[in-house]
Amino acid sequence: MDLASLRAQQLELASSLIREDRLKNDPPDLIGGADVGFEQGGEVTRAAMVLLKYPTLELVEYKVARIATTMPYIPGFLSFRETPALMAAWQLLSHKPDLLFVDGHGISHPRRLGVASHFGLLVDVPTIGVAKKTAVWQV
Repeated sequence: MDLASLRAQQLELASSLIREDRLKNDPPDLIGGADVGFEQGGEVTRAAMVLLKYPTLELVEYKVARIATTMPYIPGFLSFRETPALMAAWQLLSHKPDLLFVDGHGISHPRRLGVASHFGLLVDVPTIGVAKKTAVWQV
């Protein structure tokens, strides 16, 4: 695995991030949430997505995708491990959100491209990372 190449990809993608609010619908009509987990000792990657009407938070739909894990866990490169499953779940959705919350880092990643910002760029939807731990002290 060529980590130097993955690092270069992160830096290039991070330079494309939009860091100010640019919602197509403001306030958003649909908000989404996404999370990734692993099954069968890490052999299977599971991504779940939920769509809610805003501001009522009424459930619109949810989808779960399971795919073979394509990359081991490597600190700083989690987005490359998780985005394939997120994309599989995304493709199952019959509607797309105006704003997506992803369990994980966004720009609070050492190279400003955590799983949230990486996935948001791939699907061209404003995305906010919701992380449990601090990855960097200044953003």
